[in-house]
Parts: sequence; C-alpha cells; structure tokens
Amino acid sequence: FRATTLEATGVPDLRLFFRGDETEVHRRLLRSGLPFGTCLNAIYLHPQGGDEFKPILGGRMHTQYPENETKRYYTYRNRGYLQS
Repeated sequence: FRATTLEATGVPDLRLFFRGDETEVHRRLLRSGLPFGTCLNAIYLHPQGGDEFKPILGGRMHTQYPENETKRYYTYRNRGYLQS
C-alpha cells in the first residue's frame, strides 16, 4: 500500500510479526476510514493451516492448536495482544 496509508495507520506492531500481523493491520485500516479492497485475482503462496484446527466438545467446535511449539506459543500470545 501507499506511504500515506502508513502515515495514517502507523507501522504494523512488530510483536505480531510471526502470527496475527495481518489481522492487526486490517483493524488499523478499518479504524482509519481509508478506502481499501481485496484483489480477487491475486495469487500468493502460503502454507496451508487447516490441520492446525482440532475438534473439541465432540466436534461441535474447533480450536486452533498448532503442532509446532513455536507456532503454538505465538498463536496464543498474539491472540492476547489482539484481544486487548
């Protein structure tokens, strides 16, 4: 995005770089009131993360629980930052 967007929203929170940074940037964009959109034809490579979601309560709900200890740590730590 443009430099003026960073001037309006600020730089992303470096604490969230590993997990959750895109959520935090999206929230800043929403609060800024700047127009933005999604390019539906964009192609990017990203690891599939569906296997991180595990069923709980007899399959009535699912929760994110990465097998990798580092991913798990940052997932839950950053969730706390995002919810505060």
